[in-house]
Amino acid sequence: MNGLRAVTLALLCCLSLVAGVPVAADGAQASSTEHGDSNVVSAGNTSEYLAIPESDIDRTSTARGQLDVAAAVSSNTATIRTQSTEIALRGVMRGSDNETERQAAVRRTADRLDTRIQRLESRERRAISGYAAGEITVTQLLRTLAVVDAEARELDGLVTTLYRQNSRLDEPVLSRQEFGTFRARLLPLYGPVRQHLEETTRTGDGQRVYLETGDANIALATVDEPSIENPQYVRETHIRGARGSAEQSGLTAEEVEQRFAQLYPWTEENQEGGIQIGRYGGPPHHFTYAGVWPLDIGHSHAATTPALVTFFDGTTADVFYELQFKDPTLVPTTTVENTTTDGDLRLVVNTTRAGGPLGIAVLDNETGERVDAAVDVNGDSLGTTDSRRLWTVAPRGDLTVNATHGGRTVSVETRLD
Repeated sequence: MNGLRAVTLALLCCLSLVAGVPVAADGAQASSTEHGDSNVVSAGNTSEYLAIPESDIDRTSTARGQLDVAAAVSSNTATIRTQSTEIALRGVMRGSDNETERQAAVRRTADRLDTRIQRLESRERRAISGYAAGEITVTQLLRTLAVVDAEARELDGLVTTLYRQNSRLDEPVLSRQEFGTFRARLLPLYGPVRQHLEETTRTGDGQRVYLETGDANIALATVDEPSIENPQYVRETHIRGARGSAEQSGLTAEEVEQRFAQLYPWTEENQEGGIQIGRYGGPPHHFTYAGVWPLDIGHSHAATTPALVTFFDGTTADVFYELQFKDPTLVPTTTVENTTTDGDLRLVVNTTRAGGPLGIAVLDNETGERVDAAVDVNGDSLGTTDSRRLWTVAPRGDLTVNATHGGRTVSVETRLD
């Protein structure tokens, strides 16, 4: 099984284990709340998506992760460090009958966790800022994101261990709000596209990734298994400014549902399976104590169920983090073909938007059948179409697609914004 698809399945298994509170399919209506505009964008006749405002975009790239021994070693080191912290905590909890010592061990572990999260947050911010300023390359940024992803996942596991040990105390020293805050801070530091990058540092076998940054915000997207019949478009976006400073939520579950219907009208109207609201990712389920409302939903363009996972901030009423899982064969596209044919060869490109799915097929003009052709996008080889439609992620700006079959090459040029 491809790594990214396995990551998606693992995420969805976690979601299914905590099914959440179902909301009636016809329960949400467009809200007339006082909250203003958000960064959720309509994509036409398909699901809306969280985006960096056009005016804030600093830099974009389309690149692949790379085999990177140093990054892989850093990821392993993070795992060992976290395991060592967990072993030390369990040792005190099992070996001591002194409540004060046990409380001190829990608090000490929490302090270490807080410090490590701060370091990860700073490391990612510095890398994004450095990339936006042209101080580091896209390869260096992708490497950093891969390493941060690996450690953030380990630390999220440490939160669960810490929660269980804290619960064993006669007088717990950590509150639900503290646990919720730990998880809310870690949440945007890892995701399915980032984990794909982390796996690529070990294997060297990765798909093209679209990367967009602006004002310390970041969006990542890729297409998993692009040459098979059921490809999966995956996107993750983090908008830092949408996260409020207050930790307690000012919204109720009903208001979150209404806000969702306001921001995601197509998705709400085309939902499948109902909305799950207020729970996410396994215990401890404390996001709402930190002012965060997770919401997940399936829809008619889904590659998986759920197809969309959003995280609302309870004070700003905006989405600050979002995951998308879509079937690119189901979304509406614009067809661009080569204006001239080379013999009986025709290149058909299905476009959406910058950072969105991009489909490529090569046809025999006489029969209309797809043929096997070698394809490149802006000089980056994608391999062959295998007589199918090949899916990848679209770059921003000028786009040149070349396809070669039987010694003949045809091209399409267009632009995506």
